[in-house]
Amino acid sequence: MTIDAPLAWAFVILFALTMYVVLDGFDLGVGMLLLTARNEKDRELMILSIAPVWDGNETWLVLIGAGLLGGFPAAYGIALPAFYLPLIVMLLCLALRGTAFEFRFQSSRPRLWDLSFSIGSWGAALCQGLIIGAILQGVRVRASTFAGSVFDCLRPFGILTGLTVAIAYAALGATWLVLRTTGPLNRLSRQRARIAGATFALAAILTVASARTLAPNLVAHSRHWNAVLLAVFVTLLSAMAAGLYRSLSRTLEWAPFAWVIASVMVVEHAFVYTVWPYLIPYEVTFRKAASAERSQLVLLLGALLILPCVLGYSAYSYFVFRGKVTPEKHE
Repeated sequence: MTIDAPLAWAFVILFALTMYVVLDGFDLGVGMLLLTARNEKDRELMILSIAPVWDGNETWLVLIGAGLLGGFPAAYGIALPAFYLPLIVMLLCLALRGTAFEFRFQSSRPRLWDLSFSIGSWGAALCQGLIIGAILQGVRVRASTFAGSVFDCLRPFGILTGLTVAIAYAALGATWLVLRTTGPLNRLSRQRARIAGATFALAAILTVASARTLAPNLVAHSRHWNAVLLAVFVTLLSAMAAGLYRSLSRTLEWAPFAWVIASVMVVEHAFVYTVWPYLIPYEVTFRKAASAERSQLVLLLGALLILPCVLGYSAYSYFVFRGKVTPEKHE
């Protein structure tokens, strides 16, 4: 049996992207919502709800970068200069988050580090959305090199996608807190989840609706889409927003988190469906960008060895630290 190595690597990267969006998405969302807490005790509980897992979630981001570099070096060589600005800011924001997380428990001024953690979370989320918007609008390429400006990502459509991604993460973070907390913080998180969930659905629909005006290059190349698929997309998001709203009034506390994950998956797969088969839309396909077949097969073997380990320790961490975070557990 012949292995289609480029296609297999493309699916590995898609899987890593999905895991990153869901797992790091909720802890970025918790950071974004941190300053909405009513007191220091609630902020500490919010931080403690992600403390055992937040840094491990970023493993998937590393896998995406390594997969592009090893599996699709031509795409990596174009993407890096194209997205220098949001990538550098994103990495600085992630570093700020890590510093703030460690220092807040040792400092006599935890509010300062809470502010830093929240700024880092917002910055990372917005930068990821800017990158997605720039990808959807297309990357200018000439002679297999990036021919655009580092400021291309700062167009109105990119800013809109940046806000949409940030709101999606806020919805994930709010429903994660519904799952992990009790009392007043749980009730506050339900309120935040209602607002963020509805706003995310509206923002995603607005992004699609504005594409014809703000991203004509996207419309010109989105041959996969038609009126029926657009109607299905809008209907699915609307139904999931309604499901989230209903679930927040019930006692099954994992359901709101599941509804938001499903909504995010719809949007993510709509994004992939739009740009496929390009890695650098709308210039370089995943096959054109692929490294030598032997190199990809060796990398696939490594991925098959590493992925079960990453999935295993992640699952074990979530299993060990499951349940509610309460003040009594940390006094």
